[in-house]
Amino acid sequence: MQMQQCPHCGAAIPATDRFCGECGNPIDAPAAQVAPPPQPETPPVWQPPSETPVAPPAWQPQASPLATTTRGAIDTQNLTSRENLAIASLVVGVINLCAWFLPICGLPLALVGIGLGAYALNSRNRTMAIIGIVLSGLGLIAAIINAALGAANALG
Repeated sequence: MQMQQCPHCGAAIPATDRFCGECGNPIDAPAAQVAPPPQPETPPVWQPPSETPVAPPAWQPQASPLATTTRGAIDTQNLTSRENLAIASLVVGVINLCAWFLPICGLPLALVGIGLGAYALNSRNRTMAIIGIVLSGLGLIAAIINAALGAANALG
């Protein structure tokens, strides 16, 4: 294999390499290998742009009827936050069913789940909000019964 020397750092590198493996600088090719770009014989002639009309795109985005307000403007921020609240209500309802036996956790979680679900009833995720309200309500009833039984047992 034929070797050459890097003009920048002096390292020995293969003749086929275009960059030095030591310093990373490009290896200048010999002058015989570099050909100048061909020159055009005649300069390009300017031509006016075509006068054919450009057709508008066939598809136009349409606003979703679920995401419009009474004024007709799209309210995507409010829609997104209400959808997230419906999901949060469902998650809190499921957690509440697991934590109903701790009155200090069950009661606040139930109230939060019911509140989130009630606020999210007007979103596209209405079913999730309803399920979250029902699960949180069941957890609330179980937590109240548990607290009452615990208080009666402590007094009794």
